[in-house]
Amino acid sequence: MKLNFTYNLDKDIENFIIAKTAVGAREHLSRRQAEYEKIYGPNLDKEKIKKFILDFTAERKINMADRIETLQKEWASINDEFFQKIEKIFGVKLPVEEITAYLTVNDRCGYNPNQYYFFVSALTLAPKLICAHEIFHFFIHFCFEKWLKDEIGLNPKEFYDLKESLNEILNHEFSDLVEGKDKPNMEYQTAMRQKIGELWQKEKNIKKVIEEMVKK
Repeated sequence: MKLNFTYNLDKDIENFIIAKTAVGAREHLSRRQAEYEKIYGPNLDKEKIKKFILDFTAERKINMADRIETLQKEWASINDEFFQKIEKIFGVKLPVEEITAYLTVNDRCGYNPNQYYFFVSALTLAPKLICAHEIFHFFIHFCFEKWLKDEIGLNPKEFYDLKESLNEILNHEFSDLVEGKDKPNMEYQTAMRQKIGELWQKEKNIKKVIEEMVKK
């Protein structure tokens, strides 16, 4: 499995839209979204987003080619070990040979679990942690989404809270490798994460952890 970093302006625009409209998007604006709205207002107009991105990139002197090279090199140092560990946890390999990480100027990043790509801030100081966080989501979607939604009956918001909270497992198994701790997106997820951490420490079986979390 390989993680490939790249940049595409249309995808950067897409991320601005995803980051504000996706299920579970935070109630408060991201810093970059707030900057956009201060100039252009709350409507998500693609041409205005494009101009904002180009202006922001020029003002900050962001060289996307350089950032791609840096992030690719940093991730390459853990790629093989990371995928070996995560595949062991889930007991599967994803049905793709490559995942794409699109750089974005936004500080909030979305992802597409069906097409196996996600976004990572071009200015991030923790690329390994962010990439690990998003890849963990892909495994949750691939292994458990259909079961959790169709059989267990989780609604989109419940699924969102669970899959975000399950990333607590990163802190128990990957924190040294990715050089950081994964934090909850919303404060109310803290209790869920604590329970998941306790369950994981008792028996490191992700299916059983999830079964305990969705018990009625």
